[in-house]
Amino acid sequence: MSAAPLACGVWPGRKGLVAVLVDNYDDGFAHPPMLVSTRCRESRWALLEHIDNTEGLDWQLVIPDWLARIDTMAELAVARGIVVWLVPPPVTDALRLLGRMGTLPAHRCAAALARLLAVPLLRPYLRCVRPADRRQLSLFS
Repeated sequence: MSAAPLACGVWPGRKGLVAVLVDNYDDGFAHPPMLVSTRCRESRWALLEHIDNTEGLDWQLVIPDWLARIDTMAELAVARGIVVWLVPPPVTDALRLLGRMGTLPAHRCAAALARLLAVPLLRPYLRCVRPADRRQLSLFS
């Protein structure tokens, strides 16, 4: 499966989750970061809805595997029909070491995750979760 031109990386910050949209066809241009409250589940749904309304439906979510296991963001994205890419711990650890992600602000880490989809060499290491096919099958052929 190929990556969409627009990817949204998510990384935890001090005041909640930070989401950054990156245009992987426009030299990795990063949009301004968006803050998502960790106290309110509805804030995740509102973020996904906001991106759908402003950018259309041709975007994909990139989130660390460990964060997807403890937070509902990835689950809600799949429910909305968004493709989710899970970044496994070895890739996240390599980014932390090489990219100094432990010392960078959360919005830069989120943007780095979103840019992973633009690197064909790394894409096989990411796990893609696609929404179920919702097309109706005809009973009469």
